[in-house]
Amino acid sequence: MGDVAILVSPAEPKVLRKLGDTSFAPEEFGADFLLVGEAGTVGIQRKAFPGDFMSSVTDGRLHTVVLKLRAVTFPVIVLEGRPQWTTDGVLIASYGREFNRSTERAME
Repeated sequence: MGDVAILVSPAEPKVLRKLGDTSFAPEEFGADFLLVGEAGTVGIQRKAFPGDFMSSVTDGRLHTVVLKLRAVTFPVIVLEGRPQWTTDGVLIASYGREFNRSTERAME
C-alpha cells in the first residue's frame, strides 16, 4: 500500500486541521478534506444537517460543491446531525421552504 496525503481546508475547526496538512487545495475541489493516494483522490465535504445543509441547498452552494466534487475519484458528502420530523414527515426547522423526508430520500 502506498502513502495517503491528507489535506485539510484552513476553514475547518482547529481540532480537525490536526488530521492532516492545512491547504487550500480541498476547497478547489469543493471539499473540506482531500485524501490523495495511489487509488485516486477522495474529496469529503461536511455539512451540518439540517442547518448548513439546508442553507447551502437554498443559496446554491451545495450545487457548486457537487459540481466541483465531480473532479475527484471518490466524492463524499457527510451529513452531520440529527433531524427531527413531524409525524407527517416534515422537517422541524425553519429554512425558507418545506423540506420533507421524501425530498431528503430523493437526494440519495
